[in-house]
Amino acid sequence: MPRHRGGKLRSSLDGRHDAGGRTDTFVAPGEHELRARLDGYEDAVETFTARKGQEMRVTLTLRALPEPLPPPLKLRRESPRKPHLRARGPGEPPLRWSGIGSLRNFISPH
Repeated sequence: MPRHRGGKLRSSLDGRHDAGGRTDTFVAPGEHELRARLDGYEDAVETFTARKGQEMRVTLTLRALPEPLPPPLKLRRESPRKPHLRARGPGEPPLRWSGIGSLRNFISPH
């Protein structure tokens, strides 16, 4: 059986596993299914109808599976802190937002 990219090509004809990776074979007239499997690729399946005395070629194309996504990032969770805010009195300027993040990004104009 052929080997590709370190994997073993598995094929089946009409559900009988290990069609032997043959490039030619005889089949009875009628409907047939040829399947090929290779790790890292989508299964390739082709259905065909054989007729008595007819020679035919069936081509299977294995398409590479997408690369797996990297594992998710492990984010460090900061311990919750209570913001230190004091009440604003009349006439005092309001807090300003300085960016994205927690309350510690609020900046007092003082």
